[in-house]
Amino acid sequence: MGRREEAKDERRGRIVAAARDLMREIGVEAIAMKQVAARADVSLSTVYNLFESKEDVLARVFNEAFDEYRTAVLERASGDPLQRFFDAVDIAAEFYSADAPFYRSSAWLVFADSSYKLSLQKPRFGFFRDLIGGAIEAGVLASDTDAYLLGLIVVPMFSSPYQAWASGWISIDEFRARAKLGICVVLKGFAAPEHRSRFDAELPPLEAQLRTYRGAGSAKREERDRQLHGL
Repeated sequence: MGRREEAKDERRGRIVAAARDLMREIGVEAIAMKQVAARADVSLSTVYNLFESKEDVLARVFNEAFDEYRTAVLERASGDPLQRFFDAVDIAAEFYSADAPFYRSSAWLVFADSSYKLSLQKPRFGFFRDLIGGAIEAGVLASDTDAYLLGLIVVPMFSSPYQAWASGWISIDEFRARAKLGICVVLKGFAAPEHRSRFDAELPPLEAQLRTYRGAGSAKREERDRQLHGL
């Protein structure tokens, strides 16, 4: 790589870092490209020379953050196919807790009705599809399971609690409990016969854990759930 390209990469990095900082401070919708340029100490024309649009900058921010998360899961998660799903939830919770303003703001990118919503969701879908594929290869899930179709069912079990947490409706611990239980319930329906007892053993403690977050204020929480799911 020549010096010119190295300089471009350095400026791109500063622009992405500036956008990420602004997401923490003022949220996605309030960000203007002039603010990004000023924070990155580059001209506005430089930003537009390196990125096509604000959406392009924000997509880069989100994808880099997701790559950090995916790398952490690959390095730290258990080799056990089912536990790997649970570890993925726990690691996500660690990331969200460590940088809550950023990840709350990022939820708008993932769930808003925008032109780039689909492209941002693809990496997350591919990540869970790969986890499902590993569970199929290991024999934990039935060999005739369609990883693509199951991924379409599993992803909302993670993204719905994430959206609820990002909206301030539930705690990070309830996010963990909801996501793990939802994923386990869905996967159980596709379990290989010899592994169904494993799912049967995992579900009761997950259900008990989630019950600890119900009770007081449950009517209000249930109303929020209905709003979240459009019911």
